Amino acid sequence: MMKTPILILRQAFAITAFVVLIVSVNAGCSSSGDGDAVNIPGTVPNLLNYEISQVNGVSMTLAVNPEATVSSMLLNGTLDRTSETITLNAQIPPAMDVSTVGFLEGLEASFVGYKLYVVSAAAWSGDGNPTSGEFDIVSANEQDTINVKVNNAIPGVDVTYTPNGLEPTSISLTWQAFDDAFDNPVVNQEFAAVASFATSLLRIVYEQGDLVVQTLEFIGENSDLMEAIGTVGEDCDMFPVDLPPDIVVADPGSFTVGWNDSNNDISIGSGDRVFLEFFECWVNEESDPVARLYNRGITFNNYTEVQSGNVITRVGFESPDGIVAGMVFDFLEITETEDNGINTVISSANTITVSGGFSMVFTAP
Repeated sequence: MMKTPILILRQAFAITAFVVLIVSVNAGCSSSGDGDAVNIPGTVPNLLNYEISQVNGVSMTLAVNPEATVSSMLLNGTLDRTSETITLNAQIPPAMDVSTVGFLEGLEASFVGYKLYVVSAAAWSGDGNPTSGEFDIVSANEQDTINVKVNNAIPGVDVTYTPNGLEPTSISLTWQAFDDAFDNPVVNQEFAAVASFATSLLRIVYEQGDLVVQTLEFIGENSDLMEAIGTVGEDCDMFPVDLPPDIVVADPGSFTVGWNDSNNDISIGSGDRVFLEFFECWVNEESDPVARLYNRGITFNNYTEVQSGNVITRVGFESPDGIVAGMVFDFLEITETEDNGINTVISSANTITVSGGFSMVFTAP
């Protein structure tokens, strides 16, 4: 059975790939605080802050026919590498400003555009569901609100809809029922479908954040080779012999990581640009129940790495000029694949295309 758009958007809430940022980023491609290259690899603290943000005028669009566009975004919190615990901080500015024309039509009409606010901090560990957190989804006309609050007694969430001037309506859902709410909206409970969509879109942002971390890991492990030859490539996963792909694709596919030395110092350091390109790259990780096929690529602008006392205090990809995002998607195609018992099924109906971008940086507290 092919996935509907919301199932394609639905990714695990966990960003466990953050955990790869343990020792891999400190493999000799470091810069000191004053920008001079150093050869002493820095260590990475166990506790890190992170921030995902967009610069003004740069949006991120996820197209599945229809589209969802995030026109502004600010997400920040902490990563504890030892416990794999991740937090998302409460804040006054909206975490996301979203246009969803096409996705939410026919549900609660005022939510074809919305702002997502983090009311109280969310926390989750590894690939588990959140154990805390509360969100407000405010309609484009700012008159209607949907509140989503983690309820560990179920476990799941309480969803409360407060239309302008009317009494609130509430429903409690298990995590599975909440995940299913968009695909199976219940009459008079369409607000739960809107809430399911909004949190799913939040999840996919974290999923794309994984690519930042994996790129940082790759740079750390391959910096010497990249400095020597510029572009490094690797094969991706091979399809199982007993479950070959149902269409003709490379087996294995591949990816390449290229590097642009912005200041011509022949050393990967702050300000440099990194290019990630996928060619029919199938990724089937044991820790992830969903395997995905990747095509096209991402440009990572303004690589940032700062050390203080041999400790990496800042690393990531940031907006170099307040105009171009740190991470820019070149219409990256992500296709969830399915096992039908005979083939690994690859379908364009299961493909999202990501364009636009955001910046992501880690800092030591």
